[in-house]
Amino acid sequence: MNNSLTRRRPQYSSPWKKEDHSVVQKIHFSGNGSKSQRLAVSGSLKKLRTDYIDILYCHWYDWDTSVEEFMDSLHNLVVSGKVLHLDAPAWVVSRANQYALDHGKTPFCIYQGQWNLTKRSFERDIIPMARELGIALAPWDVLAGGRYRTDAEDKARRETGQTGRTAFTQDGQWERNEDERKVSLALEKVAAEVGAKTIQAVAIAYHLQKTPYVFPIVGGRRVENLLKNIEALEITLSKEQIEYLESVLPFDVGFPGWLIGDGTKEHPVIAASAPLAHWPRAEPIKPKKRA
Repeated sequence: MNNSLTRRRPQYSSPWKKEDHSVVQKIHFSGNGSKSQRLAVSGSLKKLRTDYIDILYCHWYDWDTSVEEFMDSLHNLVVSGKVLHLDAPAWVVSRANQYALDHGKTPFCIYQGQWNLTKRSFERDIIPMARELGIALAPWDVLAGGRYRTDAEDKARRETGQTGRTAFTQDGQWERNEDERKVSLALEKVAAEVGAKTIQAVAIAYHLQKTPYVFPIVGGRRVENLLKNIEALEITLSKEQIEYLESVLPFDVGFPGWLIGDGTKEHPVIAASAPLAHWPRAEPIKPKKRA
């Protein structure tokens, strides 16, 4: 499978679109402009052998296409019936959605970005934005590239010579750094408390129950990895367990978050002025115990 994907990678990656091979062409149609969007969607529909796409992920923002052209073109794809829903990762989506809402266009309904217990900057602005705009979240790297492992799993890897992924590591090493080991130990403790079979399932459950409408992007090299990940859907974490996992590597939300909060808790200055009654916010869906 990996060899097949390697051979076909140029057909599916950003610059695959070469148009008519009979024409000498020096520039590929890439980026977020109308032409690029039309070619990318048409090509995807042909390769997938379908007539519409459920969710179109706009995977890169090129910083050259205007927000107006970007959103108008995406909206046209939705109106044409070729795309049902839109996703935006890795750039500030607020302005794009505001433009869409102000002009009767289709807004983004899901946001994709990096988030795990080691790297939590996603929580600074993205989660509050998603909550206010009603956007779902599709975090990737929730297992830190497979580096959330028990000491026993690490030992087994060394003994068998099985390495791990090196993507998104600063040093290009597959072994865990100290922060990842601390998080792994905390996950192992919580796994024992809830009776989970793997710490990876606990890590996924953390994301599912931290905030509403989370759909983690998880991958694995073997079928057993997928089966282990699915266990996360049956794990219920308490508020105390979530706070414990987060306490291992304290996260500085920065300004203005430390001053005004994110709306999930009463601000002490405002609460001191009068009794407050809040409309309840949406909560993450907890697993239901089977009868």
